[in-house]
Amino acid sequence: VSIRQLVRRSTVERGTAQIRSKGHEVWVEYVRKKKERQWVSRLGTSYP
Repeated sequence: VSIRQLVRRSTVERGTAQIRSKGHEVWVEYVRKKKERQWVSRLGTSYP
């Protein structure tokens, strides 16, 4: 399961814009911890 799928699943289950933005923050934080900058560059175009 990819991070994108996890975030999207959480967003769909809760279904609010507030949670969606929160999910985005969690994803960015995950990326920073993993130091995978390629994901950061994809966030702007691929999420949500």
